[in-house]
Amino acid sequence: MRKDKILVIDDEQLIFDSIEDTLADDYELYHAPNGAIGLQMLEQHRPILVILDIRMPVMDGFEFLQKAGISADDPYSVIVLSGHAAGSEVSACYDMGITAFLRKPFNIFELKGLVKQCISAKKQYQVLLHEKQYIRALFDYSMDLIIAIDSAFNIVDLNPTAETLFGMTSGELKGTPFKNLFAHDAQFEAVEALLCSGQPFSDALFLCDSSGEHCSVVLKFAVLHDESGNPIDAVEEGEKHRWERASILLSFAGQER
Repeated sequence: MRKDKILVIDDEQLIFDSIEDTLADDYELYHAPNGAIGLQMLEQHRPILVILDIRMPVMDGFEFLQKAGISADDPYSVIVLSGHAAGSEVSACYDMGITAFLRKPFNIFELKGLVKQCISAKKQYQVLLHEKQYIRALFDYSMDLIIAIDSAFNIVDLNPTAETLFGMTSGELKGTPFKNLFAHDAQFEAVEALLCSGQPFSDALFLCDSSGEHCSVVLKFAVLHDESGNPIDAVEEGEKHRWERASILLSFAGQER
């Protein structure tokens, strides 16, 4: 089984030896004696975790963090391991994107637990990030219309297929009442009833395209989200449900002239 990679950036060989004794059975370890070499090895080995000292020659930990430009979407986390940093320096490290701070001398069991926790959290985040990217790709390249609205029934996003149909960009339509896209008020009210109280309907809908013609579509499904963006259960008929955002997929069903 392939081991997760950890890059240790520390100028003290004894510190690396201690970390290696603690973690080598479970992880593949690399050692850099300063931040400059650490940046090179970060690119070369692509670890999932960096254990970083602050006080080092050539390039210290602060400069490493500045040059690395850490963000939440990076494929690695950073644990700062230092025996010298003051409170303000610890705060600065967190401001530059580190995940955790551990003071020297460290407890090997605490280090081992923190390493395991950081790697697990990064893997979970990467799964969610990939799912988000996959969903966005479906959104961008779908031949169907995908329109997102808020709980006030105003448009918050739409995919390129919908932008082409309406002749306006997502930014131009953002904040526009969803109702304005419908050729008939009664049909918007039917969609509203579906989303708010689960009242079903099977009729085709007619939307006004950029030329003023009526485009016939069928509502395939709607995904409702809570205030944190998490999907929630569909509304049962006759039930009132609170949602903050709805993503609606509409398939073309023909044209009415």
